[in-house]
Amino acid sequence: MITRLYVIGILCIGAVAGFLLDLTVELTGHPWWFLLMMLICALSPGPVAFAVAIDGTDHIINLRSRLSLPGWIKPVIVLLLVVLTLGVIRIAGINPRAYAYVPLLLPVIASSILFGFSYGLLAIIAGTLAADYFFALPVYDFSFGELEDAIGLAIFAIFGAAAAWIIDEIREPSS
Repeated sequence: MITRLYVIGILCIGAVAGFLLDLTVELTGHPWWFLLMMLICALSPGPVAFAVAIDGTDHIINLRSRLSLPGWIKPVIVLLLVVLTLGVIRIAGINPRAYAYVPLLLPVIASSILFGFSYGLLAIIAGTLAADYFFALPVYDFSFGELEDAIGLAIFAIFGAAAAWIIDEIREPSS
């Protein structure tokens, strides 16, 4: 059984990692949203491990099996996640092109967690097409004006597919 000291240790490690990442981001001059993403990534493993350890079951791991949605609504939700992310990016004034399209990984990760690998791929395709149209030069065109845009979108798609695959393997390990 998990001891209280173990849980406190996990939370302290997450807090120290978050502080160090905060310090690093502040010293390098990254924007606030990047700082927020780094802190969430640093602090989230502790509470997740705590929730799984306390309950003794893997209810977080089997989240997808409890979602009983009709088949047609899942792609709609995935596309809404991509549109919502693009809206937040526009409102915040973030150009994902300047950050190697990393902000567009959020709907890929969320879709993979909720619905699986294939829906993560759908989020990658929608995010790549939207990023090409709205952010890659020339803007509002599906052609690539610069090689770095094509390379950036290809790297985004590769890392997104890898993240979706890893999440799918964690959620449903093969026996």
